[in-house]
Amino acid sequence: MVPIVSGPVLQTFGERINLQRVIKFLTVGVVCTSLQYALFFGILSTTWIELWWQITAVNAFAFIVSTQTNYLLSFHFTWSDRKKPAHGFLGEIASLVKFNLMALTSLTTNTFVFGLSILVLNHLPSLVFGTVAGLVLSYIASHRFVFAIKHHEPQVTVIIHQKTSSEGKA
Repeated sequence: MVPIVSGPVLQTFGERINLQRVIKFLTVGVVCTSLQYALFFGILSTTWIELWWQITAVNAFAFIVSTQTNYLLSFHFTWSDRKKPAHGFLGEIASLVKFNLMALTSLTTNTFVFGLSILVLNHLPSLVFGTVAGLVLSYIASHRFVFAIKHHEPQVTVIIHQKTSSEGKA
């Protein structure tokens, strides 16, 4: 049986959150966000892109590249204790599909927030707002949907009955 929680935990909203996993999640997030921002600013600095929709498309492209990197790091680092060896390659493909569905939702949220923000703010604050908008969504979806553990073992309840002093007497 794979442990659901290992290491220090935080109890919130009735659920235990693995702090080591949160740190791994945030580390992968920083790496992938840095990749996204580097691609975004790299493309903008080497092209003559200036229109709102072009800048938004560059952000979406950088997000997609970053997301695929994020999947690889998440699968092999952040959520590695939740791998299902019995499912093998098909299990990995299923996780990739679920991850990309989650990423599509996150991309939609990121692009919407970025697209609105870029109308009134500079590039960096708009990127940050878009990124933050998808952060909590991504963690919850990864935890509950993409890398979730489904237990198929029956639940066993043990009831211990203690003999009272009156039960022992006839």
